[in-house]
Amino acid sequence: MQLLRNPRDLCIFLGVLLQSLCSIKLVWLNDLLTKTSSASFSLSYPVIFLYIWSMTTFISRVTGGYIFGKYAEARGFLAAQKILVLGYVLTTFLFFLCCAYATHLHQIRPMILILVYFNVLLFPATLILPAVYLMKCYSTSSHVKIGALLILASVLGYVLSYIIANEYNTQKMSLIICGAGLLCGIIYFFEKKILQQLEESAHFQIKKRKKISQSYKEKFLATLVGGVCGAGMTHNYFFIEPYALNVSIINAHTLKVGYISFYIAIGVFLLLAAKACDYLDHGKLMIRSLFGILLTVASLKILDISINHLYVAYQVVFAFFFAGFLAPSSALIFSLFKENQPFFNSIIWYYLGLSFSYLTGYFLSNGLGIFQQYFLFVTPLALSCVLCLIVMKSIKKIPQLN
Repeated sequence: MQLLRNPRDLCIFLGVLLQSLCSIKLVWLNDLLTKTSSASFSLSYPVIFLYIWSMTTFISRVTGGYIFGKYAEARGFLAAQKILVLGYVLTTFLFFLCCAYATHLHQIRPMILILVYFNVLLFPATLILPAVYLMKCYSTSSHVKIGALLILASVLGYVLSYIIANEYNTQKMSLIICGAGLLCGIIYFFEKKILQQLEESAHFQIKKRKKISQSYKEKFLATLVGGVCGAGMTHNYFFIEPYALNVSIINAHTLKVGYISFYIAIGVFLLLAAKACDYLDHGKLMIRSLFGILLTVASLKILDISINHLYVAYQVVFAFFFAGFLAPSSALIFSLFKENQPFFNSIIWYYLGLSFSYLTGYFLSNGLGIFQQYFLFVTPLALSCVLCLIVMKSIKKIPQLN
């Protein structure tokens, strides 16, 4: 936690947390669809709308990754962060207005869809942009800790958004999110002053590097790492929860406890994994974590998770292996591109993989997926883990982070 004692680092950490909270996630949209259902629509309309939403957000993430990556390379971190914060302030305020003044939200679904597009456009730069910036400022030995802390901030923001969406009605939820967007602007004001003072100092210089050629294997690896991270974060929603509810017949309370336990465990294990990377080879840790994830996913049908404590234990074990992969993931991606447009390459390839994993989750999951089956083995997580293992094994020397 020594990194957070620096005012600049603390501002960036809080910024990532709040911006993650301000990202319009699936829990928000599901809340709107459930509470605004109307008999005038056919039963298939909400599902069709979710397919449209999934394609829209896929395009938005890829576009956002490209735009912010290029802009950060051309204008620097601070200028890109300014656009990012203004975007969150504007989209959260418009979302609040929609929820406050719309009598029937189902009637303004196209407007909500447009708003979601521009909100999700900001999402790719939320985590990777500050991670790359701080990694350029600190020595290599600190990179895993930086990545783990910022991922922790993003997870905290996600959990807060989940709690807010479940505990408050749509109007109160939108007001809280709007307030978080305004708080982002206040934090950016202090962050800007600190960064400007640092950048004017003779002791703080980030050298621009010449563009060099990059191996396709490294881009593919970064894409797969993003795919594993995205699939791991959505695996609960798309696959474990539907299976637990409809096959193992877990009650809603146990499901909620398991869900929260997963994210608490992720937070704890992220910090432990970041510390372990001081002593362990990070490449081997990631490979072993991938094997652990695959074994955990494969064991779901074997274990009797209908027993409440076993379901919670399963979530904790899954979080243990997933955190082992997550902690060094952003540092690995930075190490692949630190000599070649790190902002652009890190953002675009990581979020290309993450976006594909989200999109594939929709089409394979039960209830939303076209196959209408519980594909616990053929999932974006299992597929991306296998491919990532193959590529990591084929690379002769993975850059060291410690």
